[in-house]
Amino acid sequence: MLADLSLPPGSALVRTTPEFTVDTVPAGLLSGHRVAPDTWGLLCVREGEVQPDRRHRVEPGPDSRFVVEFHR
Repeated sequence: MLADLSLPPGSALVRTTPEFTVDTVPAGLLSGHRVAPDTWGLLCVREGEVQPDRRHRVEPGPDSRFVVEFHR
């Protein structure tokens, strides 16, 4: 069974990261990490592919471009 991947009703965008590439992605996103309580991160892939792993880390492909949107 797939989890419901929608944002909670009433959540609002509070900030968006700069666009990252395989060369500019922060090290913290490449290893296990968490978002703050009551905050949801939405990974927006603009080009290429980025593999989110079950342990909550990303693996950007060589041509990927993406941002992370934070919602509360």
